This record gives sequence, C-alpha cells and structure tokens, in this order.
Amino acid sequence: MKKRVIWTNLLTQTDEDDIVKDYCECNEITSDGLTEEDKHNIVYDYIDGWLEAERINLDIQLTNPILVIGHLGMWNGNITGYKIIDSGNIKDILYEKCCESCEWYSDGYNVKFVGYHHDGKNTYEYREIRNMDNIDRLLDDLYHGKQVTRKRLNYYTRSILPKVNKIYGWK
Repeated sequence: MKKRVIWTNLLTQTDEDDIVKDYCECNEITSDGLTEEDKHNIVYDYIDGWLEAERINLDIQLTNPILVIGHLGMWNGNITGYKIIDSGNIKDILYEKCCESCEWYSDGYNVKFVGYHHDGKNTYEYREIRNMDNIDRLLDDLYHGKQVTRKRLNYYTRSILPKVNKIYGWK
C-alpha cells in the first residue's frame, strides 16, 4: 500500500527553502535580511501551524479509547509498550513530546507514527479499542512484551484509518 503523510517535520533543505520563499512572497519582503535563525523560526512556525490545522481536521470522536502500541528506541535497547488515549478523539494522537523529528502517516492499513530522538527511533500504531471490558488480557501481553499477532490485535481493536481516509478523501 502507498504511504500517505498526515503531518511531518521531516523536511529537506528544499522544503525549508520553499517555506521561507512562500513566507517572503506573502509578506512582500526579501529573504536577504533574514538570518538563519529567522529562517529557522519561519519554518517551525509554519509547520507548527500545519500541525494545528491537522488537529482541527482530525477532530473525530470515536466510540472507544485509542490504543497506542509503541516500539521505543532507548539508550539501553528497544522496548515495546502501550498507552491508552482515553479521550477517543483522533486529534489527540497528534502530540509527541520526546521526539525532535516526527511523522504521522497511513501505511494503507493503519495510522502510524515515526519519531527520531537522541537515543533512537520510536514507532507507534494507533487503534480503536473495540470493547473496554475484555482488553486487559491484550494489554497485559503488550506490557510483558509478548508477541501479539495481527489476528489477535484485530480481535481486540480496529484501525482508525477508515475515519482518517474520509477526512482526506483517501481510498
């Protein structure tokens, strides 16, 4: 399946140059007087604005909470973990505090995240919990690092991608 980016700050120099150019055109100024710090601030203000716009786009309330399954790159190795987003609102997946570089995307089946930080890489998958009454066994296995098959994951959770696809007109 084709990867589709929801939001990213993994920008190339060309991307950053284009943002500064657009900013200068919109504000009828030239980039000659801008310092590198000015340009950096322009780029990050733009991408922060884009992130806020995506939070508005993805303000979708689900019936149940969202399970986040994470693979975390730590200084002492990789670990698997989970957290639950109790709000059940898809916009609340678009928050990450520990990664300098982030990207939320669709892999064609699920909504995922990849983020890079000083110790390595974190990856997350977001799924709606089907039934809170029977989720404890799955959570216990995730907590203890046991292998969870896709079939079992599908039994306890469902992809949030169909809801996201409707927003962006993806198939």
